[in-house]
Amino acid sequence: MFFKQIKKVAKETATKIEMTVTTRLALSVGWMYGFWISRVVNDVTIIGKENIPNRRKVVLVSTHRNLIDSFYLGSIICRPRDIFLKYWRIPWNTPEESNFFGNKFFYWLFSRLKNIPIARPLGKLGTKKMLKQLAEVGQKLALGDTVLMFLTGTRVDDGQIGECKSGIAEIIYDHKPVVIPVFLDNVQRIMPKDVGFDFFWPLFPFIIKLKFKPKFELKFNPKFKLSFRPNFKLKIIIKPRVKGLVVIGKPIVFNGVLDKPKNGQTRKEIRQTLEQALRDLQNKTLAA
Repeated sequence: MFFKQIKKVAKETATKIEMTVTTRLALSVGWMYGFWISRVVNDVTIIGKENIPNRRKVVLVSTHRNLIDSFYLGSIICRPRDIFLKYWRIPWNTPEESNFFGNKFFYWLFSRLKNIPIARPLGKLGTKKMLKQLAEVGQKLALGDTVLMFLTGTRVDDGQIGECKSGIAEIIYDHKPVVIPVFLDNVQRIMPKDVGFDFFWPLFPFIIKLKFKPKFELKFNPKFKLSFRPNFKLKIIIKPRVKGLVVIGKPIVFNGVLDKPKNGQTRKEIRQTLEQALRDLQNKTLAA
């Protein structure tokens, strides 16, 4: 019994060490990826970074323009040393489950990039699973961590703000964190929708297109003749450097809404407050 207990403790310790090392390594690579695509390959300007408080229990509510928003937002919000010294500042992300957790390797990788998958509520089982995942987000906030959530839960690339998801309102009411609005402008072209899930596409400022159509020709008259032509075309297209904008607003004031009884009307008021805060930030940005 004694040796079994030692073996159990040793296994748990080894798992914790492996998790700590691989998580820090994955986050370091993720930070460099975000920095490279936003500051080197493209030109993403940050306004209002000083509005993010140096304190625990913060929720960043952002518009959502492309699949890799969370990567460059992470590199903007945090410094590399935070990965090792202020781990709580590295935001937990809440991506749609089917986008990043489709197989065991992706599950392992994106879990170490501080992602909590959120399932779409399809039927009772889907809703139950989603509520469980949102509870996990709440646990991270209760521990004082930072969380990044997208207002609409899905990409909206037409410039509109969109409707706030009810799960965000639920999280904010239950845990009453500091809520910071984040508006993204003209960043959708960093990784357009038609690119799909090609995470290498944003890494390079050019596209290489290679067409290879070999031609064989076989003749018997008047004599046997075999010819071959490689016939390939190489084309290099320089991608335009995207000039994007990330605007970080001041903490949202809910004017007593969070003190009201918890019901559908209160959640609606929270959603409306979030939507209006982001519209105000959008209007202020576009008017500047």
